[in-house]
Amino acid sequence: MADTTALSSILELLGEAIGDHYEFDTTTNITTNNYVYSTALNSVDKTADDRFNSWSLYVSGGNNTVDRVVKDYTTSGGRLEVYGAALSSESGAITCQLHKYSRAKKVNAINQAINELFPTTSIPLDNKDLITGNILPPFNWSTTALLDVYTEPSGTLLKNTDKAYIWNGTTSAKITASGSNDYLYVTSDDYPRLLDLMDRQVDYKCWVYPEVADDAFLTIYTLKSDGTAQTLNSTTTTYASKKNLIEMVDQAISDDIQKIELRMRVATNTKYSYFDAPRLIGQNIFEYLLPDDFQNGILSEVYIQTSGHADDPCDDLQPECWQQVYGFDPAVWVDGFKYVRLDGLYPQERRIRLKGAKTLEALTSATDTITLTEPQLRVLVAKSAELLYRSLSSEVSSEDRGFFDAEWVKWKLEARSLSRLSKSTVNTSINLSW
Repeated sequence: MADTTALSSILELLGEAIGDHYEFDTTTNITTNNYVYSTALNSVDKTADDRFNSWSLYVSGGNNTVDRVVKDYTTSGGRLEVYGAALSSESGAITCQLHKYSRAKKVNAINQAINELFPTTSIPLDNKDLITGNILPPFNWSTTALLDVYTEPSGTLLKNTDKAYIWNGTTSAKITASGSNDYLYVTSDDYPRLLDLMDRQVDYKCWVYPEVADDAFLTIYTLKSDGTAQTLNSTTTTYASKKNLIEMVDQAISDDIQKIELRMRVATNTKYSYFDAPRLIGQNIFEYLLPDDFQNGILSEVYIQTSGHADDPCDDLQPECWQQVYGFDPAVWVDGFKYVRLDGLYPQERRIRLKGAKTLEALTSATDTITLTEPQLRVLVAKSAELLYRSLSSEVSSEDRGFFDAEWVKWKLEARSLSRLSKSTVNTSINLSW
């Protein structure tokens, strides 16, 4: 499992690096006013009133999670008065942090650093969702209940990442039917290239995990220009609570169609089925819609599966051998989506292995985590310090600007030096076979 680090830990590392982090617990319970008390502050306040005026106080836990500017500090009793609405009362000690430089500005600097460091600091990607010859798009989730291109008109759609309900690939779609014969579908109205299937023989296949036996079906629906409709349904037996491959082989698509829909059906009201991303084989395919992580990431390497069963090798769970593709185009944009274009035709129904990187996660709350190893974490902290001081430099007086500019340059050089030592690489040690 990849190493993860919480925003709270990154803030602490950044604060330690620039000498601006102090954490303490309240020694008097917070009530419904604007005061926070902690005698622990007496050890760092140099017995001076106003010592922390204009600092940023972050209260976390209990009934308060707020970031406030300190209005006044009194050394007697370690009392901080903050701007803003009255705080909520607490029944026990609460952990707080003091920041000379706004905590919110530090969080902004960290997220800006995440974006600017890409791909030096990034999450490696190794994806096998795509299949040669498959004209259908992969499952790209806009939210946990909404897919790009695919539509669920009436039932409940839910993203699943539990491998117990996936035969192969990254996710499956859990469809809970609303009414009889509910379905998830992709249509040529939303994905026009499906119309290229007219007057062809196609194979339509999908893995499914149904709640009820013989409750999951596939349907190919077409509508011709003269209004003639054709509906083709699968007849594959499916067993309850098992992974089943549904197949519709050598299906003839009518000529002169104006619409085609590929449906994944659940026959019984309130019952569910988990569908893997389907595949439809029937024409030569050079361009493939990239999985979601690559839409905003980098595709650096492409491989084609070369080992596996003679029939449907893409269904092998762990293919052994791969052929590297060198002449691919990693960024073909169509209708706002990014496709990969391969250099030629490859045997159909083979897995396409994509390797690359995506940006690190954005961080908002203290418990949000980022996928980062230790060498890269030091780069992120240094870059965050650089961006923080650069931001602050434009806000201070001309007398103080020299200090902030010097710190900005110092951390810029530090970030650059560390990044050379800890550039992320994608592991490419896989078995190749031509």
